[in-house]
Amino acid sequence: MYLPWHLPTVSHYNVHWSEEGGAEYPIPPAGDHPPSAAHVPLPAVLGSPLVKALVLTAYNRLEYLDVPEPAAGPEEVLVRVAYCSVCGSDITALEGRAFDVPEGMILGHEVSGTVAAVGERVRGLALGDRVALEPAVPCRRCWYCLRGQYHMCPQTLHLGASLPGGFAEYLTIHELNAHRIPAGLSLREAALLEPLGVCLAGLRKARLAVGETMAVFGDGPFGAIFARLGIIMGARAVWVLGHHDWRLERIRAPHVVTVNTAREAYLPALFAATEGRGADLAVAATDSTTVYAEMLASVRIQGRLLAFSYPRDSVTLDLSQVHMRELELIGSCRCPHTFATLIELIAEGRLAPGELISAVMPLEALPEAFAMARGRSKELFKILVELAAEV
Repeated sequence: MYLPWHLPTVSHYNVHWSEEGGAEYPIPPAGDHPPSAAHVPLPAVLGSPLVKALVLTAYNRLEYLDVPEPAAGPEEVLVRVAYCSVCGSDITALEGRAFDVPEGMILGHEVSGTVAAVGERVRGLALGDRVALEPAVPCRRCWYCLRGQYHMCPQTLHLGASLPGGFAEYLTIHELNAHRIPAGLSLREAALLEPLGVCLAGLRKARLAVGETMAVFGDGPFGAIFARLGIIMGARAVWVLGHHDWRLERIRAPHVVTVNTAREAYLPALFAATEGRGADLAVAATDSTTVYAEMLASVRIQGRLLAFSYPRDSVTLDLSQVHMRELELIGSCRCPHTFATLIELIAEGRLAPGELISAVMPLEALPEAFAMARGRSKELFKILVELAAEV
């Protein structure tokens, strides 16, 4: 049986298709990145048709504009966006709090759609293919990329940050970042492969093992995803700790314990359930900077702390506890080598991304969607922006 935490041994990102067809190793030094919408010279798009997009014209300001339809580079595909999900990092970028997203950028990186055109050297995709996008585009030739660690490429470009993203009718991306999805997976659900993937990558990195107890701090979409994946990966119990009854009720499931920490103490029960040891793994699935002190208190000796969510400010951590209790602090970023596993889990009925969708809104309503997400509504998980409904 293929277990979802097994990592592939070879990265498909090490493959470059030659002009004649077929794979070449290593990738030739053809520049830092393949051409993309952000790098196509202006004359190449002057005659292009116009498409609708929500553009970050200034921090905290989005404008619904007509922009030139991007042209696919030789190894890229043009994707007609079907759905783009709103992520908390989109809010952070909108507010100018992190990631150095320039004004004039089109945000959005949790994307599904249909291939509308292919570059001359594209071999793996065809017109009409339904795809989910992996948003981080690496150089595919550096030390990290050639070792399968392409998500850590120092030259990475990212949809919605340094490449025009999914809150537009069309975008371009390298073909290896566009994952074909099977007929049984809807484009709505496929837009959530990226947030599912970052959580799966985090649990792989944190080495969650069968029979372990995990404490997840945060009851938002990531808290819900970690709970589902934790049980799939064999956790004995997952404790989800948050402040919103509506969310916690929907996250609760067999072997998933939920606690509203705004009014209930959880440490006595957690320690009682683990014979006084504490959790094997604690996960930061919230941007709170105070959560790390709670994580330290919740894990056992030689336990592990997963730094997952981007913190809203600097974090203070008691390193004396890390030292004396031999704790591990583990970082995790992006979603390498995860989409195929997630597609398989969804096909088997073990994972249901549709349960995370709270609202579907048109592109022109994106400012309203951002306002809803900013408000941290207790009765909200994921908002999808629909640009092209599935037929």
